Amino acid sequence: MGHELERLAHEGTAPMNPVFFYRALQVYYNYPWHALWRGVETMALARVALTPPVLDIGCGDGIFALMLTASSIERDFDDFQVYHGRIEACRCSYSLERPLDVGLDLEWPSLPKASALHAYRLTTCADASHLPFKNESFSTVLGNSSVEHMPPLSEVIAETWRVLKPGGRLVLTVPTTSLGQHFFFSRILARCGLPTWARRYADAVNQRLAHHNLLSADEWRAKLAAAGFSEFSYESLLSSRAVATWDLLRFADEAGLGKVTFGRGVRLLFYLSNKLGITWPRSLAISTLRRCFRPLVEREMAGTSSNGGVLLIIATK
Repeated sequence: MGHELERLAHEGTAPMNPVFFYRALQVYYNYPWHALWRGVETMALARVALTPPVLDIGCGDGIFALMLTASSIERDFDDFQVYHGRIEACRCSYSLERPLDVGLDLEWPSLPKASALHAYRLTTCADASHLPFKNESFSTVLGNSSVEHMPPLSEVIAETWRVLKPGGRLVLTVPTTSLGQHFFFSRILARCGLPTWARRYADAVNQRLAHHNLLSADEWRAKLAAAGFSEFSYESLLSSRAVATWDLLRFADEAGLGKVTFGRGVRLLFYLSNKLGITWPRSLAISTLRRCFRPLVEREMAGTSSNGGVLLIIATK
C-alpha cells in the first residue's frame, strides 16, 4: 500500500474498452484536447459498476453521462454538434441501458441540455456541499472531474457520505498534485533549468482551470477516512505523455494558433460543413485523431500510468 499504486479492488483487472475513447473523439473531434481527457476518463469509468440509484455531482451538460451509459448509438454520435463547448444539436439515435438517476450541478444553464439528452431521470440545480436529499438516498455518488472545482471539499465529501447508503460507493476522477509537472511547457522549462518558471506555468494553468483541490492519493485517503469512508482504492490515469499532449493542444487552441490544430478557424469550418450536410471534414478529423491518439490509448489500456495526472478513486461507506 503506502505510496504504491493500488489497483481497484473490484474493477481494476477489467480491460479498458477503446470504443468509449472513440465515442469522446466523435463528440469532441473539434476539441481534441478535451476529447483526449474525456476519452480516457470514459474508458476507465466504463469498467466501474455504478449501482443505482446514482447521483452525479457536477453533471454539466450530460454529454459525459450519455457517452458512459449509452448501450448502443446509431451512427456513433455522428449527429452531435458541439461548438464553443456547447451542444448545438443532438439528432443522433441512441438507446440507454439505464439513465443515471440524478444529475446535479450548480450552474443552471447546463441543466436543460442534460435534461434534453435524457441521460438522467432527474436534473437539479444545487450546491454539492448542501445536497437536497435525505440521508442514505443513493448507492453510488459519481463525480467526474468535478470535485476539484469545489472549494468546500470537506463539506462536499461529508455530504456524499451522508446521502450514500451503507456499503454505497463514492466514485471520483480527479486531477492530482502531479498534474502540473506533466504539462508540456512545464517539462520544457524544467529541462531548461527553469524549475521556478515551470511551477509558475503549472500554477497558472491550474488557476485558469479552477483547480481548487489538487491532492495526492494519500491525501485523498486521509480526507475520505476522516469523513467516515472505510475502504479506499485508486488507479492512476493519463500518462505523462498524454498530459503533455493535452497541454500542447489546449495551449494551441487557447492561444489562437489552432488553425492547424483543429482550433478556432477549423472548428468554424466543421460547424458550417455539418450545417450544410457535408460530412467528410468531420470524418477526416476523427480518423486523423484516432491514428494520432492510438499510442496514448494503448498506453492507458496497458495500465502503465503509475504516476499519471488523474486518479480514479473508489471509496466505500
